[in-house]
Amino acid sequence: MKRMTAAILMLCVLAGLVLIPGVSSADTVYATVRDTVRISTGPGDQYGELPDLKLYRGDQVRVLTKHNNGNETWLQVEFNYSARNRVRGYVRYADVSAELRRVPTEAPLCTGRIVVQNAQTATGPFSQGYLAYLSSVRANTSGIIYEVEDGYAHIEYWSYAEGEKWRSWISLDDLQTDWYFSRTGYYGVAKDSTMYYPSPTKSPSTYYGSTKGYPVGKMFTVISGSCHVKRGAGTEFQTVEYAYVGERYEVLECKTGSTGKDWYRIKINGAYGWISSGLVSLD
Repeated sequence: MKRMTAAILMLCVLAGLVLIPGVSSADTVYATVRDTVRISTGPGDQYGELPDLKLYRGDQVRVLTKHNNGNETWLQVEFNYSARNRVRGYVRYADVSAELRRVPTEAPLCTGRIVVQNAQTATGPFSQGYLAYLSSVRANTSGIIYEVEDGYAHIEYWSYAEGEKWRSWISLDDLQTDWYFSRTGYYGVAKDSTMYYPSPTKSPSTYYGSTKGYPVGKMFTVISGSCHVKRGAGTEFQTVEYAYVGERYEVLECKTGSTGKDWYRIKINGAYGWISSGLVSLD
């Protein structure tokens, strides 16, 4: 009898797995679209919409976060746009069927001022295959950081190109002065001197601007043969380009690395990276 009961229970479990294919881990929530909806870049009507992108009745999306916007709840969702690209955006909770209880509420990581270079934007971290936009964030744009993932930041800002509030993802290399990324976590230093350490595993490197006497805006000449230009201010970061003896670059930013040495941020062959101050000669 016990063997028969166990066999029946196993059959019930197997039947459940077959009949409920959409169920996965407790941390993953999916939703079904109720009718045709457009995709917003942020949680509200005041944000711009992703052009030429729609979800249709019956489509399945993964729910990432929720945001209470007055009397409405908006969900950040993720779905496949093509065989190669994915998309992250926002839809009203009323337009989908989802279990809100298991969805985390989003919150800003930093409400201090951020500044970016002219930056290409995307619907998610570029490195994970998310669809890129044709537009970009203008230099000296300020905003709010909501997420940091895989070397990219999810920011909210005013889009001058679109003429409305916008959210998109940009590379952390395109953020200036206020936010940096390290292998042990991420941290920020806002211009109003407030600090935020969501992962305080080590002290942050310090940003030095031209107001503190460091050579932001000055030119230098490379004096070493073949110099590694790093993704971040330190030898532990990935090499993004090489600079060669005799080449000249402008110092866009200064930062002290984890070993106490100064690094200069430069633009080289259309990319941004960091070069050790010991390999160059300032004008």
